[in-house]
Amino acid sequence: MRGTKSDNRPISEGNISLLPIAVALIIGATAIPVDFRYPSIDFVSWRPNFMDVLNNLLLYMPMGVALQRKRLPFTIVTIAILTCLVEIIQLIYPNRHPSLIDMTANIFGGIAGWYLANIYPSFKISPPRPSTVRALLLVGSATGILILSVVISQPGPDTDFSNWDPSYRIAINDELTRDRPWSGTVYALGLFDRALSQSELLTISVFPESGRLMKPSVEIKPIFALIPPRIIEQKYGSPILQPDQEKQIFDALVKRGAMTLVAWVQTNSLEQFDSARIVTFSKDQYNRNFTLGQEGGRMVFRLRTPATGPNGFDPPLQTPEVLEIGKTLFAAATYDGKISKVYLDGKLVGRLNIAAKRKIGTTLFDYDAPLVAILAGTFTATLFLSVIGSISNRPLRWILAGVGGFCGAFSIAAMGGLSALPEFENWNLLLGVGGGLCVTSAIHNQDVRTA
Repeated sequence: MRGTKSDNRPISEGNISLLPIAVALIIGATAIPVDFRYPSIDFVSWRPNFMDVLNNLLLYMPMGVALQRKRLPFTIVTIAILTCLVEIIQLIYPNRHPSLIDMTANIFGGIAGWYLANIYPSFKISPPRPSTVRALLLVGSATGILILSVVISQPGPDTDFSNWDPSYRIAINDELTRDRPWSGTVYALGLFDRALSQSELLTISVFPESGRLMKPSVEIKPIFALIPPRIIEQKYGSPILQPDQEKQIFDALVKRGAMTLVAWVQTNSLEQFDSARIVTFSKDQYNRNFTLGQEGGRMVFRLRTPATGPNGFDPPLQTPEVLEIGKTLFAAATYDGKISKVYLDGKLVGRLNIAAKRKIGTTLFDYDAPLVAILAGTFTATLFLSVIGSISNRPLRWILAGVGGFCGAFSIAAMGGLSALPEFENWNLLLGVGGGLCVTSAIHNQDVRTA
């Protein structure tokens, strides 16, 4: 066993190969919308659970191993800078929540990796024989492509409105059965037959005191709007429209398979009974087309699709504690045929990938971070490099890896692997190229040469 005092020599050839992988792993994992927490600059109030801390520790351990040849203070400073940058970037991500606890766990994870690599000789990374590396790369990339192909071949669930019921009625402030009352006020509401973007929602977020729901700058008009004084005349828990009007709304939404519900609301209590109904298009408490409700300080959006069931509860979209008593808020629930989202005063506070929920590895099929394209590019580029072998020309090696990454992402698109995405766009191909370039930065010339 050698001492823990490390020298300050440049990172060795055996260790530098892990560095780009460790950095890419950290950046990729922090950009994935696998969890949802309300954005906040309060770095202290968030209390993560044990698994959050453990994940952060494990995520930064490879970084510490990669820096094992550097002195510990240098390693700590490097990891601290990286984690600070990552946590600051998370301020602009609505699905992430920066905290001092996360930053501390990240640093300790890196320190743990550094100590493990320096205390135990078995953790020292040294280049194996080139032929062994080439064989491992070949087998690993081929296995990865095979596994990815199996995952892609899974049939996804239907996510349209084909199971909606035209006999259901639209009501506000209560269920039609009068057993889910909401203590609050709905000042105005509107329905659109497509998912409005965040920028479009911002243009209509001001309460329409003039009696008009939308500003002239927004091109699309609502298929239904209820504004003062008509909305004040509505009886809570009773249908607000005639059956023929509801049928028109039903036909428009089912035809498009997408929707946006907007409402200006004010809650009077954070202790509502069960899931109190703000706006609902339903039959009773167990059967609905959609419902926007409140549970505690959270907003809940239930949407009926073949994937989520007749109650829209498999699963529902639940936001964090975002509601405030006595404050008029602009709430919007959107669905683009794949992903449902909830906005409050124009800010995204909740999202649910319905299209990916029954796929293995839900995160792979999420258009906010299409990892399936990145992984396909990584595996294909690795396969190219391992098959061709000796590439002494560095620019050629980078070009080959980029081409491999492009081919991998393009193949995924051709196989329908991105069917959970609205459209396969050019930037997804660039993600595949990025995965390939990450691989070539981690594989040295001597690693792929034949023995």
